Amino acid sequence: METHQDVATWKKATVEAYESLAGRYAARRDDDPKLAVQLSIASDMLRAEQGRNLDLGCGTGSAFPMLREREFDVVGIDLSSQMIAVAKQRYADDRGIEVSRGDAEFLPFADASFDAVTCLGVFESLPDYIPAMREIARVLRPGGLLVLSIPNRLSPYHVTHDVAQATVWRAWRTVKPMLRRGPSASAFPPVMPRRLCIPSRLRAELERCGLAPERDAYTNFLVYPFDWLWPRANDLLARLLTRMSVVRIVAATGCQYMVAARKAGARFMVAIQLFGAAWSTLATGVECL
Repeated sequence: METHQDVATWKKATVEAYESLAGRYAARRDDDPKLAVQLSIASDMLRAEQGRNLDLGCGTGSAFPMLREREFDVVGIDLSSQMIAVAKQRYADDRGIEVSRGDAEFLPFADASFDAVTCLGVFESLPDYIPAMREIARVLRPGGLLVLSIPNRLSPYHVTHDVAQATVWRAWRTVKPMLRRGPSASAFPPVMPRRLCIPSRLRAELERCGLAPERDAYTNFLVYPFDWLWPRANDLLARLLTRMSVVRIVAATGCQYMVAARKAGARFMVAIQLFGAAWSTLATGVECL
């Protein structure tokens, strides 16, 4: 259990890391084929939704074009003021987009004020998912939909990557500054704290917060360290795994887990709508008699 001081330290480290990336983040994020796949899946999950969307952890606004294409009015928030500044500049001419600084654990919005929430690449930066989940459930209207994307801890990629980071790369960060031409330790980019998910636990936590999972998907099939040592080999293997991902056990090897969860009360709202439509039809029929 993290203390308030632990949470504050975690957030500070995360913000500092993203602040240092803000200048080049937009181009890298927009051109990332892995993000393009996630946006395509998110768009499909949102196909029946409309209205006002909160893009939580919006960064520099890479998801905004997809959301606007879906005809949402978009409100984007991010904890990094530098990211927000870039997003405001990029989308200054679009009146359907509002951007401001905000904390996922303390959303500055009224209850039931959004029809949908998108949250892509944020939860892994949170020390505890529950406070943000509760806030998302609070600002969603009854029947509103959350689309969440987060790295899958059980993916072979993340398992091997984390082992390498804890051993080989930690040793390299120590040794390289000692070399004659090696940079100082401060030259390395700050390391962002990350908390990856176990999908089954994530779904259970969503349920406890009043968000009922409806659909899920796995994506981004990478093999570490092929993704940066031999990109072509990794691409070939990724395509093969993508084709095989119809098999659930293969799909679960994907690096990224995505889930669409609806705020409790959706079935009740749908029942009311159906009852209203039936009553209207019956009343019309009676009037015609």
